[in-house]
Amino acid sequence: MLEFNETNHTYTFNGKVLISTTQLMRKHNLSPNYDMVNPEVLQAKAKKGTLIHKEIENFIKENQLGFTDELYEFQKYVKAHNLTSIKSETMVCNDIVAGTIDLMFMENDRPIIADIKTTSVVHKEAVSWQLSIYRYLYLSYVYGNIVPVKESEYNDVIGQVFHFNKEGILNVEEIPLKPYSDIERLFNCERLGMQFTLEIDEAENSLQNVVHLEKIINELNEKVEFAKKQQEEFKKTLMEAMENRKLSTFEKDGIKITLVKGKTKKEEILEDEMNKEIVEAYKNAKSKYDEEAKSHTKVTQVDRKPFLRITIKEKNNE
Repeated sequence: MLEFNETNHTYTFNGKVLISTTQLMRKHNLSPNYDMVNPEVLQAKAKKGTLIHKEIENFIKENQLGFTDELYEFQKYVKAHNLTSIKSETMVCNDIVAGTIDLMFMENDRPIIADIKTTSVVHKEAVSWQLSIYRYLYLSYVYGNIVPVKESEYNDVIGQVFHFNKEGILNVEEIPLKPYSDIERLFNCERLGMQFTLEIDEAENSLQNVVHLEKIINELNEKVEFAKKQQEEFKKTLMEAMENRKLSTFEKDGIKITLVKGKTKKEEILEDEMNKEIVEAYKNAKSKYDEEAKSHTKVTQVDRKPFLRITIKEKNNE
């Protein structure tokens, strides 16, 4: 059974003391070095981070409300993105390493593992290693037992970081996970007492980045198309409301909405290419051959539908 002692911050599995994920990353130079930062500053930030983590955990597990802006931001995000099956502060381990996963949930049928950060800067490379280790450990620790981890299961997940800035505003960003082979090699180096070093195949690494970015682009394109359709529906509703109230324009919160009415204009359109030279010839001598030129053209109406012109005014910061 996996246990955690809060007093000395130690993980044990069936009585065996395990190294923590944080310790593992520091040992193998996979996390940033904060030795140059004022210890009092680090302690103050750690206290705030612990409070935010605890409020989010209580909200997820017990639906308990807190008082921080960060929890409010988190609640808004959960509702807006329809997150489901949310788990918080989940302890995981294998035979040598243990850790606690901040968040796991489903978003639009996508399994996601995430970490909460309250630091001024997010070190994405370190977060990538951290989430990758957690992902491996989660698959290793099953119902209180240590089991082999399958690469196919490891790859079927998305990493994210929930970053709260100093004002408490939340920014969520996807973080690519490290390859399964790198995580296995890291654990094997730890078992053998060796220093882990990166062995990057540039071609393979580039391919993984291309695939990851392609997925992001496709998802963004789908969101853009969905947003465009919704925008057209909202514009249609707004236009009908303005027409019913006989409004041509109104302003609110620095946004000006103008209903541009449709117009009808006349255009001369050649009936066929054979008439082109005839028409041009008669146009050059309009005064004499005006009626003849008209006989070789037709007049049609081109309707321009009404539309909304939306102007966002810049605020004058004085």
